[in-house]
Amino acid sequence: MTSPGTGAGGSFSALTITDADFNRLVKFVQGNYGIDLSQKRQLITGRLSTPLKQRGYTSFTDFVNHVLQTKDNDLITLLLDKLTTNYTFFMREKEHLDLFCQKIIPDRKSVV
Repeated sequence: MTSPGTGAGGSFSALTITDADFNRLVKFVQGNYGIDLSQKRQLITGRLSTPLKQRGYTSFTDFVNHVLQTKDNDLITLLLDKLTTNYTFFMREKEHLDLFCQKIIPDRKSVV
C-alpha cells in the first residue's frame, strides 16, 4: 500500500493540469484575490497534488470544477494556503525596529 500522494514504489507523482484548467484556476485566483499565478504552473501542481489526492480528487479538472461551482471556503483556503508564501522583512532586523521607533512612531504622535 502506498501513502497518499505517492505512486508505486513510494515516489511522488504529481497530478497533471491541462492548459484549460490551469487558465481557469489562474483567472479565478487573480480575479478574486489579486494573485498572479500565470507563471506558476509547476508550483500549482507540486503544492496541490498531494492534498488533492488526499481529498479524493483524481484530476485537477474535478478540483477546479468543484471550486468554481461551489466556492467552497475550505477548498479556497487550502488553495491559497498552499500557493502563497507569507514572507515579510518588516521588523526582522534591528535596523527596521530602530527606524520604526525613531521615525514612524514620533511622526505618528505629531499627527495625533
